[in-house]
Amino acid sequence: MKLIFAFLLAVGCGDSPPEGAVLDFVVGSPTVPVGQTTSVFAYWNYGKGESPVAIGASWSTSPSGIVMLSDLGGNYQKVTAIAAGQVLVTATASGVSAKTGFTVVP
Repeated sequence: MKLIFAFLLAVGCGDSPPEGAVLDFVVGSPTVPVGQTTSVFAYWNYGKGESPVAIGASWSTSPSGIVMLSDLGGNYQKVTAIAAGQVLVTATASGVSAKTGFTVVP
């Protein structure tokens, strides 16, 4: 019973973003040719120059059909370019969303 309570308490702590942190990205390349891949990684940026640490985030794209996201583990996403155009990739963690853009070229 104590283990379940501790787990629920730890999960509840992730409901709000860390104080002073901004959801940020590390992007492999913002321009990708069709058929090629790059990567994107989301992390909490405290503005103190620390190394990025993986966070749990959900991911989406808009519009759909330009890139496909695949989980590489550690909150890295492989971005596969499938059609030319511009797309926004959104990461959401602890109720906070941030977007980064990619351009897919022929």
